[in-house]
Amino acid sequence: MSKSGQIPSSALYDSLVGFDPDRLDAPVVALTVDVQRVERDIPMHQHKRGQLIVTTRGSVACEMVDGMWPVPPNSALWIPSRRLHKSLVGSDGMICYLYIDSEAANLPATSCFLALSPLVREMIRHIVLAGNLYNPGTPDHHVAETLIEQLGLMEIERVHLPLPSNPRLRKIAREMIAAPSNRRNLAEWASMAALSERSLRRLVQQETGLTFGQWRHQFEVMVAVRDLRQGISVQSVSDSLGYESVSAFSTMFKKIVGISPGRYAVLEKEPGTTSRGTVFRGVPS
Repeated sequence: MSKSGQIPSSALYDSLVGFDPDRLDAPVVALTVDVQRVERDIPMHQHKRGQLIVTTRGSVACEMVDGMWPVPPNSALWIPSRRLHKSLVGSDGMICYLYIDSEAANLPATSCFLALSPLVREMIRHIVLAGNLYNPGTPDHHVAETLIEQLGLMEIERVHLPLPSNPRLRKIAREMIAAPSNRRNLAEWASMAALSERSLRRLVQQETGLTFGQWRHQFEVMVAVRDLRQGISVQSVSDSLGYESVSAFSTMFKKIVGISPGRYAVLEKEPGTTSRGTVFRGVPS
């Protein structure tokens, strides 16, 4: 491992298993992993410290007991201490983990996204480059303490995909996150999961309280909200979700959110009108 804590190999599993942030005394412990290819699945695990997941490159998501959280480049996912989770990183992805003493951080007791300011992103970059062996009273230690303070001031959002416990449904969720533009119909998803259409409908309803169409649309809105907040155009968001027309995408979005995606993007830019923190439920099929 380099001084910065970066592991420049594809062994995401081995790097996480071999790295114990709870043994280090630094207020913020950093680990960056460059994934050249996906080798093996990472098991569910937990840490004594809280964890911040930051996407540096590629496709990154986090799976928890009750939901799936795609991690966009301009946000970070906060995971409180002792919360079971595992990372899903696509080939050629890069992910940065920050391990923080939950008692020292004024951060929520539940998982959420933090909208990172440019200042906070620069402080994270500094801590990654500084390594994890800085001593109390040093400039790097002061930066780490300031970073913890600033993270407690970031805007919070809780938009995620309700995740069933059934392993076949979790497989479908992972496939949707890996390829949001995939427009498989119900029969095709059922075949992929080795289920009948009836069984797939029943399982999704039992475990999420939603129809399969509602569940799929909630995922699409989650992706759309994430991308619109980053300034991505409505056309590009529609294309990334595999819609044949912007009109069809806009109709779906408006049914769920109540306003068009274009209007939503405008409101996100206006001070005092943000709708961060919204969790969309009861999605129309």
